[in-house]
Amino acid sequence: MAQSDVSICNLALFRIGHSQRINSLNEASVAAELCKVIYPIVRDQVLESFDWSFARKRVALASVGDPPTNWTYQYQYPSDCLKARAIVYEGLRAPTATNRIPFEVTANTVNEGRAICTDQEDAELIYTAFVTSTALFTPAVCSAIAWGIALELVSPLAKDAKFSTLAANQYPIALQKAQALDANERQTDYPTSELINVRS
Repeated sequence: MAQSDVSICNLALFRIGHSQRINSLNEASVAAELCKVIYPIVRDQVLESFDWSFARKRVALASVGDPPTNWTYQYQYPSDCLKARAIVYEGLRAPTATNRIPFEVTANTVNEGRAICTDQEDAELIYTAFVTSTALFTPAVCSAIAWGIALELVSPLAKDAKFSTLAANQYPIALQKAQALDANERQTDYPTSELINVRS
């Protein structure tokens, strides 16, 4: 069964011993009002924390304005970008330690937004996008978000201080587990070891 923002918030409420559930983030209850504020913040923090496969995008960047004097090119920061991960050139599947391209996120010299500066011509960006559809979240990611929300809800809603310790301990564990599971669903191209090259 697909999770929803409400079900994730209810899981968080359950984890801090809050007996009442919510039916909507817009309902007139203290729990719903708190969850409506906290949920998107924690969700985006979880997304920002890792290069999740379900939130990964790759786009050719659009040049914009003149770059700062210490860079060759300035590109428009994608509007749906939550965190820039890597600059690559066309045809490169994934950057390795030997071919990472330097870049910097700066203020856009043309408008009030952000820009990506680099020396790479025709640059492409791998990034984590804002994802609001819970249908894309794995169960482990939902659990991590719920623990993060629980940690924020402890102070205003929990009646027992033990839930503060519980949430503080479980959130990083759940986040690490979700990241490991996501990483195991991909196969990366690994460069030949320099040690192997020497032996050859």
